[in-house]
Amino acid sequence: LNAIVRPSPWPAMSATITRRLVRAPPTASAATLTPWRQDMCNVLLPGSSRKCLVLVRQQNAPWFSSLSEEASSSRAAARRERADTMAAKRAQLEALLRSNGSESGGGSEVQHNEGSQEAMKAKAEKRELDEEAEHRRSEERIRLLDEAGFIVRSLYRTCLRSVRVIRPGNERDEADFREREEKQKREMEEVFTDDIGSFSFAPPVNRENELRSRAEYYTEQIREGFGQEMDRLEYDPWREDDVDQFVHLVRHGEDQRRYILSDYQFEDPYADVFDRKRLEALKEQAEKLIHDEYEARGWILQSERKKNIESVHDTCEVFGEDIDFRIK
Repeated sequence: LNAIVRPSPWPAMSATITRRLVRAPPTASAATLTPWRQDMCNVLLPGSSRKCLVLVRQQNAPWFSSLSEEASSSRAAARRERADTMAAKRAQLEALLRSNGSESGGGSEVQHNEGSQEAMKAKAEKRELDEEAEHRRSEERIRLLDEAGFIVRSLYRTCLRSVRVIRPGNERDEADFREREEKQKREMEEVFTDDIGSFSFAPPVNRENELRSRAEYYTEQIREGFGQEMDRLEYDPWREDDVDQFVHLVRHGEDQRRYILSDYQFEDPYADVFDRKRLEALKEQAEKLIHDEYEARGWILQSERKKNIESVHDTCEVFGEDIDFRIK
């Protein structure tokens, strides 16, 4: 191998590479070399004097140093150490699980899984039952709202019909008109006499105007008054006071209608229209719905809370303290 090596354009590289060239066997060809090896051979030796050259690398090359072997061996040792540590931890965990299973009565992991699955199934079934109960309560609330609306509309129509009853007047109204006319006539006669008494500035009696004004007044009162009953049932969920106030307003409306007809001495043709039993049934059903709703949510009813507050108030009075805990 008496080849003349040309100076390499890479001094640092050529200084660390042994320029030992091996002739390729006769059957080899240039195609067996990679392109970068062929370029290196062309630089180191003339291409015309050799058909195929093989560059032999030395161990002291910077990209093939012995430090790589030491690093790979240390990494392998670290991997083996981590594997041993993980195996030891896994063995400790398995031993801990076995000891816990033996302390709990010999239950196995399969039994634990089955128990957790049964608990999850029971929880899902409970959730479904709660959702069904909530759906039923929602439907019951809608039904009770429809029932309350029917009662209020029925009372509203009855009140308007009662106003039409008193619109034309009756004998009592006619007697009142005649009495006032005679009084005004006497006052006018006294004006033209020497003995002037008291004089009234009241307008003359106008039957049609007064009867129409009275009917319009009560009609406006009905239209303005109705609506606050249903306002008490707009809250969700209901309270016991909401239902009590609704029932009170409906009863008060019916009582007022009866009182007006009686005061003007009219017969009541709609005395049997208002169904008090239906209103009482609505109240009982609404109170049951409130009780179920509060029980499902874990709330305390107003009646129970007031009882507790009253008992505390009585206890304070026994000990000589006049403290009022009642909610106003």
